[in-house]
Amino acid sequence: MRPAIKFQAHSTLPRRRSWLPFAAATIAVGAFLIATAASSQTQSAISHAPLDPPPYWAFAVNPPAPPADPSAKSDETALFHVPGSKLSFTLPQVHDFYNVPDWHPGNHPAMPTIVAHGRQPDVFACGYCHLPNGQGRPENSSLAGLSAAYIVQQLADFKSGARKSSDPDFKPASNMVSVGAKATDPEIQAAAEYYSALKPKPWIRVIEAKFVPKTHVAGWMLVISTPHEMESLGDRIIDHCVSARYRQGPGPRSAGLFTISGESNGPNPSERIGGLDNAELDAFVDLVHK
Repeated sequence: MRPAIKFQAHSTLPRRRSWLPFAAATIAVGAFLIATAASSQTQSAISHAPLDPPPYWAFAVNPPAPPADPSAKSDETALFHVPGSKLSFTLPQVHDFYNVPDWHPGNHPAMPTIVAHGRQPDVFACGYCHLPNGQGRPENSSLAGLSAAYIVQQLADFKSGARKSSDPDFKPASNMVSVGAKATDPEIQAAAEYYSALKPKPWIRVIEAKFVPKTHVAGWMLVISTPHEMESLGDRIIDHCVSARYRQGPGPRSAGLFTISGESNGPNPSERIGGLDNAELDAFVDLVHK
């Protein structure tokens, strides 16, 4: 009698106790890969999402220049003045990046060459923008009294790219990047030591108000628009220079506030700001608060 033959279907599946963990691990890996892909797509969408431009009142970027009028000619021999100074400069002298128009030479120590004249054609005079007294203008920094080591480090960061403007179109910052890349270590050290030795002075008057004069961007800063109109301040901080860099003849060239920055490198900008004496400025402030 032949022995009985038992047939059994062959299966490649592992026994129950072994294939359940395998299936769970497979599902977990699949879920991780799906989540990773989704996260990557989300990050890619975020990185490519268009960003709102910086607010104009925080980064005063000049609008495109209007077409030049070939018939218009400026008087390059006319002399300009600022309050409290007996000196005068022509427009080409005022615009000379390599010879600082020093309206008040008696209010600061002798400037090193790099501060007063820079180095043509690569490095503008430091004092042209940061002023001989180190107080700076609205479109750049005040350096007076900062430590020399800090100033040196900022120039090194400009040179390495570690420090740059949030708005690439903001020219004062791009100029500093250029200066940081081209200034030599001895030049940077000389400027840093000069500015660190200066004593900072009151330069900004902060005024809280609900309504302010309308302003527009000109010269990489905010200036009061004409005709003069008031508008709500809202949630802005308006840094407006009211001390004219230069003016010709009687009357102010500019006046404004919120905050108020002195610009004519005078002994004290509150003595006479943009052609306004203290009484006139206080009256203007009272008008704003009404």
